[in-house]
Amino acid sequence: MIARHARQLREALLTADRAVLDRLVSDSLIFFHLGGTQDNKAGFVSAGDRMRLQKIEVSDQEIAIYGEAAVVTSEERVEATLVGKEAPISLHARLMTVWAKEDGRWRLTRYQPTPILPFKPTATG
Repeated sequence: MIARHARQLREALLTADRAVLDRLVSDSLIFFHLGGTQDNKAGFVSAGDRMRLQKIEVSDQEIAIYGEAAVVTSEERVEATLVGKEAPISLHARLMTVWAKEDGRWRLTRYQPTPILPFKPTATG
């Protein structure tokens, strides 16, 4: 069930389908942007107004269910363009989402991407 919801979430993000996003996302969503700023459901659902996603590739997805809560972790590669900009952007991140049952339905309550950056060793270690 959670894997299906995670897939539906990605599909809705790719198509900027606000109706599906509204159905899957909790009113209490806390969403952290890659830069560390915090946002809410309205910002998450309207993200398609600012960024057009062309592709989301998912690997290493793991799902852990704890009663009426579930944690999904994965690695994602995203291709997108910012609205009003022509240059494409590529994102590579680890993603952690938390889903919880609300009124008997699984809803996304937390969304935390962490960028994967190239490793740069220092002279001391």
